[in-house]
Amino acid sequence: MSNAMAYGDPTRDVTVSSLVKEGTARLAVHNFGNAIPADMLTAVFEPMVRGETPGSAQRNVGLGLFIVKAIAAAHEGRVEVTSSVEDGTIFAVSFPALPGA
Repeated sequence: MSNAMAYGDPTRDVTVSSLVKEGTARLAVHNFGNAIPADMLTAVFEPMVRGETPGSAQRNVGLGLFIVKAIAAAHEGRVEVTSSVEDGTIFAVSFPALPGA
């Protein structure tokens, strides 16, 4: 959520959604702004990798998405990202839902 606010277009909404379907729980954060370059889409989940926002005083170490990926994996899940100028950026975490959810 903080990445969406820091790197997204401040004039556009950030949306958080959740869904449980067919035994899978999914949590997604969506924002608009500059697209993440295609060559960075997988690298953003590596430690010490961080985005750059021109003119921003926003600073981070580059561990947040790495930690998200590790938490997802610890719960037998995965994290994915899609990003384009037209559709915005979506980070989604999916993992097995608890029985009865």
